[in-house]
Amino acid sequence: MLGHASFAVTLERLAAKLIQTMRKDIVVAIATLAMLGCAIMGGIFFAFSNFVMQALAMQSPANATSTMQAINIRIVNPLFLSVFLGTPLLYAIMAVTSARHLSRPGSKLMIAAAATYLVGALAVTAVFNIPLNDHLAGLEPTSDEATRFWSEYLSSWIVWNHVRTVSALASIVLLSMGIARLPPSGQFR
Repeated sequence: MLGHASFAVTLERLAAKLIQTMRKDIVVAIATLAMLGCAIMGGIFFAFSNFVMQALAMQSPANATSTMQAINIRIVNPLFLSVFLGTPLLYAIMAVTSARHLSRPGSKLMIAAAATYLVGALAVTAVFNIPLNDHLAGLEPTSDEATRFWSEYLSSWIVWNHVRTVSALASIVLLSMGIARLPPSGQFR
């Protein structure tokens, strides 16, 4: 059985070999899939910022808390998780590939796109939105504590969701610019 260190070294060698042999069409395919995942996630973030949270703000704290709890339970499903977790994986592969070829036109923009998404969407979700959701999940919707927490939850959650929305959009722009600057296939190294 491989230890963690051996597994990490094996994985790193495999990734290095894959990265060295990547053709332009593979890089573009990975970047395109990352962009599509980012667009889906950005659309979800936008919907929450634009109207979902606004509609919940119009409800009583008990109804809003109950509805948001239901959303947070329902969102954990295979389709959503495949996009939510697959997108950062694709961005990470793209960033490592680009970092290995920094002199290649478009690489720095692709790294910037990955960093923007990984920090502005994924890390913000993990550090801010999920802990707020977890706290909300533990409350009885009709309790005084839920009533007090709802306004704090709403204002904080929306701010961080705006950050995720803008980050996803910025990442798509940066990634589009990076793909557009990639050299032709015959000059791709």
